[in-house]
Amino acid sequence: RTHNITDFKKELADILAELAEYKKDQNATTGTGRLEEVRQYILAHYTENDLTAASIAASFSMSSSYLSRAFKEYTGSNILEYIQRLRVNTAKELLRTESVKTTAQQVGFWDTQGLVRAFKKHEGMTPSEFKHIREKK
Repeated sequence: RTHNITDFKKELADILAELAEYKKDQNATTGTGRLEEVRQYILAHYTENDLTAASIAASFSMSSSYLSRAFKEYTGSNILEYIQRLRVNTAKELLRTESVKTTAQQVGFWDTQGLVRAFKKHEGMTPSEFKHIREKK
């Protein structure tokens, strides 16, 4: 029990500090699990061309800005880069047997130009160049 306002304020500040620490611990524990769920969701849906950070955030009832920040902290890359990397890696396999256009559609790009841009960014060459080099081997 407190006898004056100063003691009351100190006790209240201590309680709030404990609550803040508890909340921080809870977020650290549940946040990592939740971000792993998001990562698994992306792995299951990356070939859908309407997959965006905003649509993912909405699926998990999170704000886009929070999800983007937390996902980058968790994985080391932002959501778009992560999705593009998955798509390009899958495209590399599909290009063994499929055309660039078919591959682009199958991995979730709206058109071949999207695949070409992402492929050049991540692989330093176009999908056609990659396909040609692979055929020579």
